[in-house]
Amino acid sequence: MAEKQAGAADVTLDLLAIQSNALEAIRDYRRYLRNAENARLPEVAHFIHLLLEEDSARVTHCQGLLRKLGITGSGSCRALADCRDRADQAGLWEEGVKWRARSGPGC
Repeated sequence: MAEKQAGAADVTLDLLAIQSNALEAIRDYRRYLRNAENARLPEVAHFIHLLLEEDSARVTHCQGLLRKLGITGSGSCRALADCRDRADQAGLWEEGVKWRARSGPGC
């Protein structure tokens, strides 16, 4: 049983890392998108917009998987709070990417 819990903790941290990386990429893509739009390069802007959509979908999918895992424990909650901060910085909170996760004991 302890191995299963340790494995689930590893998977949770992996998902949080994937989500965090996607949120960082979104923040960067927004800058790239502005640059492409300012340079009047619609084909480049469209490509970057597709990247934004893919990473936004990745974030949403990670959130669903994390909810299914029922994140618990203070370590996971701290990592979750860090990801929430990144979501705020990336502007995803206002854009409707629902950033909700079930918190457990210790959160």
